[in-house]
Amino acid sequence: MAIHQLFIDLRNQFGQTFVMITHNEELAAMTDRTLIMKDGKITEERYNK
Repeated sequence: MAIHQLFIDLRNQFGQTFVMITHNEELAAMTDRTLIMKDGKITEERYNK
C-alpha cells in the first residue's frame, strides 16, 4: 500500500487531518482541499471531490 493511500484511509477511519506538501497534481487531487502557494504565499484554494 502506498503511503498516501494509508493517509487517506486513516483520515476516513479516524477523521484525522493530514498535511501533505507535494508538486504532484494527481496526489493533490486525492485530497479534500488543496492550497496553492507561490513565493511562500497562498494564492489559491481548491476544494476537491
